Amino acid sequence: MRTSFKFSLLLFSLTLLLFGCRSEPDTDTQTQTAFKHAGSKTVYMSLPTQIKTLNPVLHSTPYAEIVYGTAVQQVMTYDAKAGKILPVLAKAGPVTEDITEGPYAGGAQYTYEIKDEAVWADGSPVTGADVAFSVKTVFAPKVAAPVFPSYYGEFTEIKLYPENPKKFTIILAEKYMLGEELSGYINVLPEYIFDKDKVLRKYTLADLKDKEKSETLANNDPALVAYAERFSSPEFSRETLTGSGAYEFVEWETGQRIVMARKKDWWGDKYKGQNKFMTANPDTIFFRIITDQTAMAAAVKNEDVDVAFGLNTQDFLEMKESERLQELYNFYSPPAYTYYFTYFNTKSPILKDKRVRRALAHLVDQDAVTDNLFDGMATKRTGPISDKKSYYNEDLKPIAYNPEKAKELLTEAGWTDSDNDGILDKTIDGKKSDLTLNYVSSETKFAKGLAAYYEENFKQAGIKLDIEILEFQATRQRQSKREFDLASGALGGSPLSEDFFQIYHTSVDTPAGMNRSGFGNAESDALIEKIRKTLTAEDRAPLYKKFQEIMYEEQPKLFLLSPNERIVISKRLKGFASGFKPYVHVPSLEFAEE
Repeated sequence: MRTSFKFSLLLFSLTLLLFGCRSEPDTDTQTQTAFKHAGSKTVYMSLPTQIKTLNPVLHSTPYAEIVYGTAVQQVMTYDAKAGKILPVLAKAGPVTEDITEGPYAGGAQYTYEIKDEAVWADGSPVTGADVAFSVKTVFAPKVAAPVFPSYYGEFTEIKLYPENPKKFTIILAEKYMLGEELSGYINVLPEYIFDKDKVLRKYTLADLKDKEKSETLANNDPALVAYAERFSSPEFSRETLTGSGAYEFVEWETGQRIVMARKKDWWGDKYKGQNKFMTANPDTIFFRIITDQTAMAAAVKNEDVDVAFGLNTQDFLEMKESERLQELYNFYSPPAYTYYFTYFNTKSPILKDKRVRRALAHLVDQDAVTDNLFDGMATKRTGPISDKKSYYNEDLKPIAYNPEKAKELLTEAGWTDSDNDGILDKTIDGKKSDLTLNYVSSETKFAKGLAAYYEENFKQAGIKLDIEILEFQATRQRQSKREFDLASGALGGSPLSEDFFQIYHTSVDTPAGMNRSGFGNAESDALIEKIRKTLTAEDRAPLYKKFQEIMYEEQPKLFLLSPNERIVISKRLKGFASGFKPYVHVPSLEFAEE
């Protein structure tokens, strides 16, 4: 069933991820405190950014997952508390088999069966055909899916079973290091809503994945183009959010709130307690969109939210010391796999020289950034791999703060102050150019503080920094268009092996792709591809270390730190906080008064 915009004040009385990380103990505190929302079955959670779409295929930010994850289920999902991947729609983990004969010999296949009780909002069963549709639509021509094509890029075919519609097999023509994990990481959408005319059933997954063939199909089949246009329209990008999960869409008021209400007779109740993904306790989940960190802290102090994350470190630490707030909330600061960095546009006339990028790194004191801008609630980074990983390259040390070395590198790169105006300059393409860089920053207190720090430090080396402070979606747009020299950035990580294709391969250096630094060459591409095809952790380790060496040498990003998350949960609730989005699985929160 499709649920469109509704405005219901009654309901106001009232989220892959595959991944997780280290966490802190359960919230398990009974208290007699008089809570603002005492007795309410609504949980209020803050979201620290605007969201462009709630379509699981079209989204490009994990914050959208927190919301749509209450309605849309995956086949399998990683549970941070359990430390393993658990079945959600699937009855159990996959039957994994090597393929020894036929056209896909040398590959692997993963066979699942969906729970018998799993149904859509209209009562019709969730089937393998829905899974096949959900994967195909990621590759449909004219559908701009920014994330999942790389995740499902190794999928070759999806086999369905007419005699058992609940059964399906994911086939990979070549073995892939994360084949089993990603075979279950599929957001399953109802085909009968999103593709009611069954347009994608006419085409194989291989046809849609082949760019040349896919383009030909689009040119010859108006129905395929019409499908993509509708799928990408507001109807399915923000007016329709539906799935087999426990919650249905009620309202989305841009910049203010998103409301999800629990289904009255959800099929998953039969499995309550099996795992947290099959548990739905709140009647309503009210997401408050609060993009300003000062406003978010005020919302916590005012008990306008039960769950908040992404708080400014200083606000978090001050609130943690408040006796009144200690009575109202539990405070958590688990270490995260997320890391903060600054994009370098490696194709800009100035930053294409890696000596300049290295010089900028020498102008940043990571200890000062961590201590002064993050209140010590972070650890330094040397690259894209966390020091928690066994294949972390310990030989690579954080680049030392060394202004003199920075000036030396800039001189080597041809930058001097020829006119004695305090700004370095150089002749580029026959024209004198000042060393002026554009920096696109987000609105968080840390980002603003970092921008000011960069401006002062760079100025002392003869570099002028023009700063633009933009809201989150605007920074994403500028990054996608590559309209920046430097830009603030953050990415999540996982406890599983990294596949760097989506972030660093040259093929994803596109407006819709995630290689926003424009990094890469034949050597790095070949290494990324080899890592993907190397099946054992022991054999991957030296490849990962070599990749870290390349990143360290090329500096396509200025790697800064990994934070400790700052999470608060009202003591009227009992739950679990982890260091990876969604941080708190709101549907499984229990009410302490019960």
